[in-house]
Amino acid sequence: MSKKSTKIIAVAGVVAGLGVAALPALTFAAEEVSGEVLLTASVSDAIAMTITGNGDGSGEGVDVFNPAGATNINGHTGGTAQSTTLQTSSSTASLLPNAINDDTATSTIQIWTNCSDGYSLTVTAGDGGTDLILDGVTGTPAANEKIEANATLTAGANHWAYKVGDGSFTAITTSDAAVNSSAAPVAGDSTTVTYGFSTLATQKTGDYNGSVIYTATTN
Repeated sequence: MSKKSTKIIAVAGVVAGLGVAALPALTFAAEEVSGEVLLTASVSDAIAMTITGNGDGSGEGVDVFNPAGATNINGHTGGTAQSTTLQTSSSTASLLPNAINDDTATSTIQIWTNCSDGYSLTVTAGDGGTDLILDGVTGTPAANEKIEANATLTAGANHWAYKVGDGSFTAITTSDAAVNSSAAPVAGDSTTVTYGFSTLATQKTGDYNGSVIYTATTN
């Protein structure tokens, strides 16, 4: 038994009463007809980042998603999507005057992305600038009321710096600096950043505050 098939053209809104002449040309088959429907599921590039610092009381850190509204990217189940408002984590260290602490304060950044070209992660100083300023100080701080961004950590100098993994300490700047990257999709690619501090012998007592901003983008 011979069987023939054809693709069906679906037409919406045909007005009744126009007759056969108003229909598109049809090919009739005696016993069987088949049609094909093409389906498309469009998935956009997306990226997710978590930052956990040693100072986070909850141990969970921030959960930053870009674009807003994306959730559970590549198995990430860190929570619901955040708004575009910058989320915060904390990293802390304690030290005496004329001392160095270069191994306590840390951040662990994890990246998820489905982008075929991977991602780039950068860091820059926060809006407060590159120095850490003693809490409560207004105006221009004295030398012993600030800890300056400087790659050299020396007891007797008011310096702070960061290092990626086992790399060397680097001074933060107000320009984006590369932290890590990938040329392919990743699921939970992890980077550890350590912050180091050194103090003057006359460093004033108190908390010195500042911030850094990590930005993850698809390539």
